[in-house]
Amino acid sequence: MTELVLIAAIGGFGLAFAVVMARRLLRRSAGAPALVRVSEVIGGGIRRYLRRHDVVVLAAAGVLGALVFVAYGVAYQTGSVQAVAPREFGVWFALSYVVGVCVAVAAGRTAAWANRRASGPVATSAARSIDETLQVGIRAAAVSGVGAMSAGLLGMGMLCLVIHWVGVSPPAGDAPIR
Repeated sequence: MTELVLIAAIGGFGLAFAVVMARRLLRRSAGAPALVRVSEVIGGGIRRYLRRHDVVVLAAAGVLGALVFVAYGVAYQTGSVQAVAPREFGVWFALSYVVGVCVAVAAGRTAAWANRRASGPVATSAARSIDETLQVGIRAAAVSGVGAMSAGLLGMGMLCLVIHWVGVSPPAGDAPIR
């Protein structure tokens, strides 16, 4: 239990760090009006791509999640000792899959936002110094990288906490697992 709380805390601190980096990125000037216009055009293309991407990914995840449930919840029947009833195992396994997909979609959206938002400030700072350019680029990468990893930690950590709190039902005749 202590490990799960530690994982959730690390994920929370990571998200807080990503928010601080995003705020620093938002404070920077987007640059000349031409750069702002190019950034807006790129942002429109990114939004259209992400809408299509999300539809395809979520549809595929729904089908695969159902297959995962069937594979582990119904078809996974063995004669050996099982710690969890097969259908409940299938539900938890499918739920874990869905949480992972949702975290991946959120991470992709965050990375696209950070990269689009950083394009103008990076181009503007490149005219001044390489040091400033690297700082802006690394901060934008921190928003997407640390944000994605922290969201993954939080998502899976919270899922494990829910499984721990709810508990799992053993097959008939076995003692409960806690």
